[in-house]
Amino acid sequence: MLTILSTTIDGSVNAVDCTLVGIVKTMSKDYDDVYVKLQLPLLQQLLDTRSVERMLVLAHATDDMPLVEQRVSTTLIDFPDYEYKTWLDLAEYYQGVVNLYSNLFKLAAIVLGIVVFLSIANTLSMSAFERFREIGTLRAIGQTPLGILQGFLWEGVLMGFVGAVLGMLTGTLVAWCINESGGIAMEAPPGMSSGYTAYIVFNTKAYAYACATALIASALSSCYPAWLASRTNIIKALQTS
Repeated sequence: MLTILSTTIDGSVNAVDCTLVGIVKTMSKDYDDVYVKLQLPLLQQLLDTRSVERMLVLAHATDDMPLVEQRVSTTLIDFPDYEYKTWLDLAEYYQGVVNLYSNLFKLAAIVLGIVVFLSIANTLSMSAFERFREIGTLRAIGQTPLGILQGFLWEGVLMGFVGAVLGMLTGTLVAWCINESGGIAMEAPPGMSSGYTAYIVFNTKAYAYACATALIASALSSCYPAWLASRTNIIKALQTS
């Protein structure tokens, strides 16, 4: 048996006796410290009121949220004194964490993009230097500068495509091994009462983003070496031993 003390809506102190039927533990420690679930009549008796301050609508899945929000907003058109807020409107901490990780991943993507850009540019520059005589020969037999330019650009795009495919296959294999081995045990983050197990989700958009990023980075990094190759002097190239 428990006696719960609280202030009523007019500021006075009230108490009710109740029977404890269970202890609930959620993911949030701060929430666990203040969470008490009572039957509505008992709670109204404790607060000395017959009104209800708010109602909580739960969805079966996160993807159902837009539909639930649309139905709630349509229902409340006839009740202008009521307002609604979605979970995202109230979850400031969650939004902050999402923004933090999103910015970190964007920074990592930029750094990786620069690494890919410099790697392919260096590879194609060395390739153009090593094939200086061959480029001169192609120019001498009638190949146009545009043809040389396109050849190096296609070579860079092909390198990016092969790298993207190999990277996605390797990443998929590593992710599958991690998931099959039981996931990644994560410690309890700030504000949480317990840790959790993280699994890697296979997302089609992530694959498309990775492939597009690799192709765009390789195409852009190929422009300068391809331009240098197309500007090769035929006489100097043929004189090179």
